[in-house]
Amino acid sequence: MGRWRLLSAAMLVGAACVGGAPAAQAQTSVLPSPADTSDLREVQVAYAIGPDRSTLWFGARVYGASDQVIVIVPAAPGAMIDTASDAWFEALRLATHPRVLPPASKPPACASTEPPPDGTYAMIGDANHTPSLAPSDGTAVRSFSELVVWAQGAGFNLSFEQLSTLADLDVSGYRFVTIPFDPAPGETLLRTIRVVSPETKARVPLLLSRTGASATRAFVWVLGEGQATPAGWPWATVPTQQLQWKLDGTSAQTNYADLWSAYLDQHNDQAWVLEAAAQGLLLSTTSFASGKASIPSVASTFFSRAAGYGEGDPDFAPCVMHAEALDAALSKVGEACATGALAVVPGAADAGACSEQAGAGEIDPAELRCGSGASDLALALSGMTPSKVWVTRWTGRIGAWQSRAVEPFVIGPGTALLPVSVCTSWDSSGCGTDAGAAGSSGSGAGSDAGAPPSGQSGGSVPGGSVPGGSVPGGSVPGGSVPYDPGQDQPSQGDTSGSSGSVYVETSCWGNSTTSDTSGANSCGGDSSSSSDGNTACGGDSSSSSSDGSSACGGDSSSSGESSACGGDSSSSDSGSCSGSSSSGDQSACSGSSSSSGSGSSGCSGGGSSSGSSNCSISSRGRRGGKLPMSALSVLIGALVWPLRRHRRALERRPD
Repeated sequence: MGRWRLLSAAMLVGAACVGGAPAAQAQTSVLPSPADTSDLREVQVAYAIGPDRSTLWFGARVYGASDQVIVIVPAAPGAMIDTASDAWFEALRLATHPRVLPPASKPPACASTEPPPDGTYAMIGDANHTPSLAPSDGTAVRSFSELVVWAQGAGFNLSFEQLSTLADLDVSGYRFVTIPFDPAPGETLLRTIRVVSPETKARVPLLLSRTGASATRAFVWVLGEGQATPAGWPWATVPTQQLQWKLDGTSAQTNYADLWSAYLDQHNDQAWVLEAAAQGLLLSTTSFASGKASIPSVASTFFSRAAGYGEGDPDFAPCVMHAEALDAALSKVGEACATGALAVVPGAADAGACSEQAGAGEIDPAELRCGSGASDLALALSGMTPSKVWVTRWTGRIGAWQSRAVEPFVIGPGTALLPVSVCTSWDSSGCGTDAGAAGSSGSGAGSDAGAPPSGQSGGSVPGGSVPGGSVPGGSVPGGSVPYDPGQDQPSQGDTSGSSGSVYVETSCWGNSTTSDTSGANSCGGDSSSSSDGNTACGGDSSSSSSDGSSACGGDSSSSGESSACGGDSSSSDSGSCSGSSSSGDQSACSGSSSSSGSGSSGCSGGGSSSGSSNCSISSRGRRGGKLPMSALSVLIGALVWPLRRHRRALERRPD
């Protein structure tokens, strides 16, 4: 009787699918084997949408002890699949991480800390270099039926939702690229997968896989000829009128992380925070803080770091100059060709016919390349006019046990939103009796599983409320531009960074710095030392060491007496955070909890562990051995595929 129930359920699902399912989008799946042995901690997605093609970058951070992790990438006929340099996402992060300045007013007296010097700002996040794991051998292009049979034999669990969506994609002509990774136990950053496709859709493919027991952080960048705003979930900016600068010197410098988390809490993680949207971020250096600090362009960071990783031209300075000179160009970039080194999806008539030659009046895409491993900028701008291209960034969380297949968006005119804000008041609640009466506390107690990088101990606001009121979705509280740069205009070729003292909130979140016992893990760029003489990488550089005494914080330095995340210090390679909360990619076990490894692995991202517990990865526990798919999944796969084939045949039949 039980078998007949399974068969009946599968037939009903198949009939429903044939009856008119909506067109599916090419969502990516990340599957661990054995099942439930790794959790997703972070996804990064960049999507460049041109007039006649698109380019997708997908990256993921996982934590656990899987034998193997498979990334399944649905790809249209003619798509070219490659890996991309770690420098690409790092450059996007560094160019769009929020920068928060202290109030312009005079701070109250505070016995525990000195007022911040001129030029000080807090960067919410880090762009440190975490070496990624390259795919192992065995990448393959499969049909839907081949994928189902292969997954069953390999022990990868495809859910009903995944089977249904993948079957829809199969009807649309998609094929499925399976890319294997063999991670070591702990935290692993998977190498970025790049897909150049002949299709263009105003939807960002996100994550078809379900998250684990804790929320998964999501970074999304859209590159297109206009501002890209989400159309599926509500969105807002962090309310600048509620930003405060903390004077106690022992916690996060601002309450940005609290406000960010509170907004997402109010919407049960089904919302986005819009953090940057501007045309000049891709190819121009943007100065702020009266010229005492600057945001490096995506191009300058990308080329310099790719060179430092041995993937780009060591003489990258001319590449930066050529690229930044094109920021105001009115001509479109000629077609840039991908190599398809990882896989090529057959089926399109012109597959493999790409010819990288600039037409009359077009910009040669070679001017946007800098070595064989630094071609992402050229591919991103292929077919587009540089002076019209905006970089838009949203951040959010995919809630526990959830998936987020796609996010539709709208591209159109907009008001530039630079990733720079100014606090409106001082928070002196931690200064003691000599603090005076200025400011009220905007910090939160406790931790948040997916809080943004917030400094030493940022967390969510208890109860999920925003101090001073709620933030309505889809609107920009406090105005559309949180920071007016005044006379600070984007300057060409300015890569010197800040001339004043700059403190970075690297926290235990974002791209964590990993331990390198050899001391050789570093990235290119100018470095600077912190005020106490301890080593910290400034400029675009990042490095780490076995003793945890150095930290690489994006384009600025870290403060405090050491890099062990204790007391007044910011984040470091040592992998621990002070206080009772933890939020980040680096190890952040509070209390007496522990995490293995000497670097950034441990209780990262998904939540905090306290007391004497270790950092758990899933409440469902681990299972030994290879786990086959459920009987229902196999039946669905066997029935849905031929039924959908039949539906496609009916659709093609003339009336």
